Amino acid sequence: LLSANSLVNIETREKEFNFMAGISIILLIFFLFILFFFFDQYIVKPLIKLKEAAEHIALLDFSTTTTTTTTTIGGDKNDEIGILSRAFDSMTLKLKESYSDLGQKVRDRTQDLEKANVATRNLLEDLSIEKREIEMARAKDEATLASIGDGMIVVDEKGRVVSMSKVTEEMLGWTLSEIKGKNFYEIVLVVDE
Repeated sequence: LLSANSLVNIETREKEFNFMAGISIILLIFFLFILFFFFDQYIVKPLIKLKEAAEHIALLDFSTTTTTTTTTIGGDKNDEIGILSRAFDSMTLKLKESYSDLGQKVRDRTQDLEKANVATRNLLEDLSIEKREIEMARAKDEATLASIGDGMIVVDEKGRVVSMSKVTEEMLGWTLSEIKGKNFYEIVLVVDE
């Protein structure tokens, strides 16, 4: 059926086919290796470095940028990774500025609050001193009023009774608590002689 020449021809073709298939498989493996290498270098590693930079920023380390931490991600590239890298660096710079501004505002506000706190303490101390002085003056006035043997009534600028001596209480028949704050002219009938 088949001649020896035909069999040799078939075997030669089969060897050529196997050789070509082997070369094709080797080229395919080589091509896949190169493809994986470029995929790793230009996609996976830059994305990992972007992730690492994001982790630094999450820890408030704004010194990290994608253009300084990688050689495969650069500001010169116009592909998607390069665009993403530049956008990331821009965002990092804006965050750094915002955080710095916020920190300065917090420091300024803290200083303002400390100054206000000191001023408040000084004011409270002044008020406490004034209160003690007023209490001492009132005690002195009450002691003086109590020692007077004549009837005497003390009124404020509006004519309201503020204090009176014990002698006056006996003369009028009222206690200080009964007439304190009332108008002097409503209580005492003044007769001009």
